[in-house]
Amino acid sequence: MKQEKVAIGIPFRASNKIDSLILCLASLKKYVKFEYDLFLLVDYTNDNIEQNFSIKNILELNNEIRIKYYKNTRGGLYKQALIDWISDENYDYFFIMHADIFLYKENVLEKMISDLRNTDNMIVSWKTDLLEY
Repeated sequence: MKQEKVAIGIPFRASNKIDSLILCLASLKKYVKFEYDLFLLVDYTNDNIEQNFSIKNILELNNEIRIKYYKNTRGGLYKQALIDWISDENYDYFFIMHADIFLYKENVLEKMISDLRNTDNMIVSWKTDLLEY
C-alpha cells in the first residue's frame, strides 16, 4: 500500500498573540505520529497587525513548516486561499485547523483518516462548540 500524502493547514491572522498557535503546533508535533506536511497561511491584510507579528518563535518550534504570506484587498478570503494552496499540491487528505485548536491525545487525526477511507464523503465542521472527535 502506498503511503498516503497528508497535509495540515493552519490559517492565522498576523498578530503578536501567538500563544495559541504555538500550543497548536506543539500538540501536532507531540500527538500526530504519521508523516504530514504542515502549511501556515499568515494573513497580513491588516497593516496594523502586520507590524506586531514575528515568525521567529514559530520557526523555532517547527522549522519544517511551509509558510505563505497572504494579503487580500477584498478581505476575509485567507482561509479559502489556504485551501486552494493545499489543493494545488495533490494530497490524499488534508485537515484545516485553526490556531486555537490543539490535540491532547494521540490518534485523533488518524481515526478521522481511517473513517474517511471508508467513504467518498468528506468531514466538515463549521462553528461548533468544543468537540472531541
